[in-house]
Amino acid sequence: MAKIRKRIIKAGKMLEVNYFPTNSRGQRISEHPVKTKKTKKQMDEENKRKAIKNFVRLVNTNFDENDYYMTLTYADEFAPLEFEKAEKDFTNYIRRVKYLWKKKGLNVKKFKYAYTTQVVNYKTGINAGKSNYHFHLFMTANDEITTRELRELWPYGTKGNIHEYDPYSFGPEAAAKYMTREHAGKRKFKCSKNMSKPVIEDKDGQISESKLCEMGKNRVDDRAYWEKKYPAYNFVRCESYFNEYNCHWYMTVIMYKQTKKSSYYERARKRAEANLNR
Repeated sequence: MAKIRKRIIKAGKMLEVNYFPTNSRGQRISEHPVKTKKTKKQMDEENKRKAIKNFVRLVNTNFDENDYYMTLTYADEFAPLEFEKAEKDFTNYIRRVKYLWKKKGLNVKKFKYAYTTQVVNYKTGINAGKSNYHFHLFMTANDEITTRELRELWPYGTKGNIHEYDPYSFGPEAAAKYMTREHAGKRKFKCSKNMSKPVIEDKDGQISESKLCEMGKNRVDDRAYWEKKYPAYNFVRCESYFNEYNCHWYMTVIMYKQTKKSSYYERARKRAEANLNR
């Protein structure tokens, strides 16, 4: 007889709760016939979904409304046209930011970043058929360093867009998912080596199959139900489905920790003033 496992993943302020069936040996029950061979397209899609999930969790574990969400772009005359050159430019930018941290006496070990490289192909003009690149990244913010200083460290024709990351307005998954679209290179994302990992906890036997079935049918859009169940969090979304092969229900719930928005906007206001006064 199957048991329902509740897997709780705490990624910073994001809470992810997954429900799925396990067998008598505690192994996850297969969702497909054992001898079914997936096509390359199916494998690629599955790997893509896993990579995006991992990136969303990693971003939320290491960045929140205290940090920056940035875009660094090239003006046409500075476009590197080659992926390797773009990656080198970005590496040098991060090196300059770290040096600025050290220069201001900050602990550079606390500095983190995660980024994706994206490509735009020229269709007309003298560079037709060639490529320009830009970067989306999350970066640890510090009140001792202004956005003006960060922009000046990128010397390639544009100042870049630097924003206070706001997961409350756009959702804790949106920016990270967007960053993985149309990426250049083999890897969807790269990050600093000092990134913290999400905390994963498995709990078995706390919920019956019939209860999971009831939740899957009736609680997917029930914000009040989930916020009562997890009172420290705001409801983001819930997904559930019934697997026709193994005849079991699956469910994923995404929540985000409540906070006082006023403190977030007050901090943003103070940073804006600091940028104007320096």
